Amino acid sequence: MTQQSAQVIIVGSGIAGLALAAMLERLDISYLVLEAYPSVTPNVGAGILLYPNGLRILDQLGMYEDFEEVGQKFERNSTLDGSTSKPLSILDLGDSSKERFGYDSLILGRYDVVAILEKHIKHKERLLPNKRVVEVETLEDKVLVHCQDGSTYEGQIVAGTDGVHSAVRREMWKAAERLEPGAIPDDDLKGVRCEFGSFFGTATPTGDVRPGDIIATHLQDHNIGIFPARDGRVFFFWHFKLPANALASPNAFPRFTKEDGLTSLKDFPDLVASSSCKTKFSEIVNNIVTYGTTPLPNYVLRKWSFRRIVIIGDAAHKPNPVTGQGGNNCIESAAALANSITHAFASDGVPLQDPRWPASSVTKAFGILEEQRFNRVHDVVENSVQAQRVFAWSDWKSRLTSRYLVPLLSKAVQVQKVYGDVPKGVKLIGKEWDITTRPHTVPFEDEEPLKEEASTSGVTVLAISSVAIFIAVATTKHFWRAGLSSLTRRLIERHLIE
Repeated sequence: MTQQSAQVIIVGSGIAGLALAAMLERLDISYLVLEAYPSVTPNVGAGILLYPNGLRILDQLGMYEDFEEVGQKFERNSTLDGSTSKPLSILDLGDSSKERFGYDSLILGRYDVVAILEKHIKHKERLLPNKRVVEVETLEDKVLVHCQDGSTYEGQIVAGTDGVHSAVRREMWKAAERLEPGAIPDDDLKGVRCEFGSFFGTATPTGDVRPGDIIATHLQDHNIGIFPARDGRVFFFWHFKLPANALASPNAFPRFTKEDGLTSLKDFPDLVASSSCKTKFSEIVNNIVTYGTTPLPNYVLRKWSFRRIVIIGDAAHKPNPVTGQGGNNCIESAAALANSITHAFASDGVPLQDPRWPASSVTKAFGILEEQRFNRVHDVVENSVQAQRVFAWSDWKSRLTSRYLVPLLSKAVQVQKVYGDVPKGVKLIGKEWDITTRPHTVPFEDEEPLKEEASTSGVTVLAISSVAIFIAVATTKHFWRAGLSSLTRRLIERHLIE
């Protein structure tokens, strides 16, 4: 028996789900959010980075000040050599994020993010915990979502924002196989890359790890990320390489116990984890409050929808966490879905509040979403994969980049690298979303053609051309101890960027 109905059934109350709910609420589109956990804001995960491409959308939702109040802005980006326990580069970020894009880039706990999103939802009664989805039926004029507790919910569409282990994605593929074989591309169904695992968590304040620092320790087949919150909590991750050619089905990713990550650390007791290189990662681990271990699949699915079912966020696109763009692109995809529905329905003359949404308009909206988002998230994911390989010295070129080439780059180029994925971010479109533009010097792509400085994505700057390698190798022997000439530095920078 159907318990409730709404135009949109959102499965998953994570960042994408609650952001989408806030957008639909502003558009006066009815919705329900079904969450498997006992709370719609479960305290899971660890830290998250919010960049201006995500914060601009949150500003349109009237939430930015709350995030700014809780978040810790980026102040310093330190890259450390795990094999020598010495710094490779220490980059003072200052106010670079706000000057460039109008928003400080922020460090928060994942729980802080979902708590702020939930705070801004007016209709709390539409947020339903303990609702684990077990089946989705897509019919000609509606969808039915069945939960483990026996309840059923009816909607015009279902949006799966339920993460990497998405039940909605699984049900979408089952429906497509039954009703329209071949609707899901073979590339989506085959195994996806899963090169690394992650041991992550939160620790109490430790050593001289200070709020505002972002610390990356690089070493062979492993890397560390440290990013303390405003209150001193230390968010961390330890990435470890999985067996070669690790591929997994998106519906059957490997699972780890919490202790698997700790086990992978046993041979690395003295890794540095602060800008001064005085604090050891083992000290942070000794102060752990919460932790977990998870695989790190990387993928962008080509098909995000089937009939009245759609998936966004980590269910559809999953970058590596090292570039910090996962949560931001969950917010972007929620905005893109809201934009697509608004545009498609307006072009078809269908009111958003119509209790019955025509299948043709739904299909059009989902098609617009996929077309607009695929290339963007593909670039974000590829940038993150390349960054992870550089951070973990996956091959000789990555090691050369990390240890010798990146430290040669000017501060301007290194700062540009930090924010490389930001300018191409989307925003909510429509008069109801208009806000006063915050002063900034680097335009977003939807504002005007990008300046040359903003055109280089975060890790494209790390791509190594044969010319750059030749220059680096040829000059290392003769100039390394004395310092490379400014001409050589400029040549390396130019070829790295190109």
